[in-house]
Amino acid sequence: MKKAKIVFIPLLIMGHIVSVVKTNKLLVERDNQISTSILVIKPILDSMTINYLDSLVVSTLPKCIRLIDLPINEPQSSNDNWVTYC
Repeated sequence: MKKAKIVFIPLLIMGHIVSVVKTNKLLVERDNQISTSILVIKPILDSMTINYLDSLVVSTLPKCIRLIDLPINEPQSSNDNWVTYC
């Protein structure tokens, strides 16, 4: 049987990230045919959330849970924006 893959994208606030990690742990404990990925962008100003995410990387998450840190994509200049406000 194929393994189901689920991707989670939590909001960038502490409560959402913690609950998504706990939900992922429950899912993979209940069914060994599930693997999950959590896509996160580390918030710039929230040091508590950054510290929590760093502790997850160091801790032993189950092998079937991947924590993927996405880079922050900042525009090079205001002219690079594709949305124009009048």
